[in-house]
This record gives sequence, C-alpha cells and structure tokens, in this order.
Amino acid sequence: MTRTAHRPPLSNLSPRVRKGAGTGGSSPTHRNRSAIERTIAELRRADRLGELDAGALALIRTTAAALDAAEGAYEVAMIGRVHITALAGLLAGHLVEKDDELDRFLASLRSAEMGNSPNP
Repeated sequence: MTRTAHRPPLSNLSPRVRKGAGTGGSSPTHRNRSAIERTIAELRRADRLGELDAGALALIRTTAAALDAAEGAYEVAMIGRVHITALAGLLAGHLVEKDDELDRFLASLRSAEMGNSPNP
C-alpha cells in the first residue's frame, strides 16, 4: 500500500504554477495583480481616477501582489479581507454620481450649524 501525503486544495486566490508555453518550465500565475491592473486601466479609461487615489491604488496593488504570493488559507483570508476592503473603498467614491441637490442640502446643514443662514 502506497501512502501519499494529503495536500489541501489551493485557494482560488493563491498563486498557481503552470507549465510555460513551449518551455517545459513553470511560471507563476499572478491572477490578482493582472485583475487589479485591468480594473485600474478601466477606471482610468472612464476618467474615474485622480491624483487623490494614488495611495489607495498603491495599497490595492500591494495587497494584490501579497495575495498572489500568499501561502495557505489563513494568509489568503487575512490579505483578502484587506484587499477587498481597500478595493471597495476606492470604488465606493466613484460609483455614486455627483448629486448637486445633495451637495446644496449638506451645505445648508453646515451653514445652519455655524449659525449662518444659507439663504439671505
């Protein structure tokens, strides 16, 4: 009877090694980095990113690379949580269309708090 070591299945977010085309070697697959770069490219193409997003983009790129390098379910879960939170934070500011009426309402609230009347 041959005994083999039990290997847990790889997470969908963990790095994969696949045979390189025609080389017989292997190269890592960086699916998270590739996906985040495609997302960033689409946001740029839609003119939905600005200079103020630089920090969030750096964090998202870093967590995507960390996900690709993660080993084991615990690392994937911990890094994945930070990655998803950072990505959701970036996208949240860009998913809502500008609402001039809401801006006027919020300005009137701020004026009232300061004791100023919004309408003379």
